[in-house]
Amino acid sequence: MRSPPLKSPIPQNLRRLRLAAGLTQAQLAELAEVTDATLSRIERARFAPSQDLLQRLAKAIGTTEADLVARQNVDKKPTLRPAEARLLATVRGWDDAAIDDLVKGTRLIAGAFARSGDPMRRPSGRPGPKRR
Repeated sequence: MRSPPLKSPIPQNLRRLRLAAGLTQAQLAELAEVTDATLSRIERARFAPSQDLLQRLAKAIGTTEADLVARQNVDKKPTLRPAEARLLATVRGWDDAAIDDLVKGTRLIAGAFARSGDPMRRPSGRPGPKRR
């Protein structure tokens, strides 16, 4: 008696890695040059991607093919908060100089808030409750 084939880890890994990168199906589909319907079918385990498509998906997400086909769900990177994932998705594709400028500007703004003693800011850097 033969055992049933193992379920592919690709659909679950693809969805998990896409969300961690802060990408919608439509955004990833555009980056990987595939239709969003095809991407949806892959994530629902209705379509098995070719090796070429796996390479394009991995590159678009910023991961490796090995991460897409891995049977273990070992997170090598810490999980991003939704706000962090949105920020990452925004700057994806920027060159290093543009990202460095953004980091410098963000640090200047954070320093200005810290020096001003803004009561609306908590030490964690998150805004406090609105005061009336």
